[in-house]
Amino acid sequence: MTNDIGNILGLPLTPSAVDFDVAGQGDCLIWYLSFEDGLIGLEVGLNATDFEGCYDLSNSISVTRNQPDGGVLAGGPFEFCVGDGVADNIPVGAINVTDASGSNNQWVVTDDLGNILGLPQTPSAVDFDVAAGQVDCLVWYLSFEDGLIGLEAGLNVADFIGCFDFSNPISVTRTQPEGGVLAGGPFEFCDGDGVADNIPQGAITLSGASGSNPMDNNR
Repeated sequence: MTNDIGNILGLPLTPSAVDFDVAGQGDCLIWYLSFEDGLIGLEVGLNATDFEGCYDLSNSISVTRNQPDGGVLAGGPFEFCVGDGVADNIPVGAINVTDASGSNNQWVVTDDLGNILGLPQTPSAVDFDVAAGQVDCLVWYLSFEDGLIGLEAGLNVADFIGCFDFSNPISVTRTQPEGGVLAGGPFEFCDGDGVADNIPQGAITLSGASGSNPMDNNR
């Protein structure tokens, strides 16, 4: 087994004995060698073009070893108040990717369980205001080789089959405060008679409210 310039990488008993995963990215050639006693140069690290002796090499079978890299994302984290009808987009250029490599690349938006929510052309193309529910998101950069299976919205990245690599994620927190529903009243008071007019304790009940900072607003 050689690289593409004839350097001998291995001398396995059979091609199936070779674990190509540990060799890193590159191309290999598998040959079958027939030779007579006294062949010089049949050693790992030497070059097959320097053989001395009586020998013949078969045609070669190529093995391409791809090693995509999702790269490194810089930017964020981001937080949006969603559900108010105002578009919530990551600004153009607010996330940068470096050191990515691979035949194919794709931005991927998932939830925190790895379920694919979207496959945008850029992170800034996503309007996080319209996604359903108060779900936090992760933005990734994916590099992959042809034939990747599972890259579809609604599927989970844990089920990918193929040659791929993800960048680090950038988090997007989506908050959606809810004012809730008040029950009680209406109330009517006679002012100016010197008698305190207070709504009885517990006469108004609140349900369905959510948010980091609840506040009663009495007017």
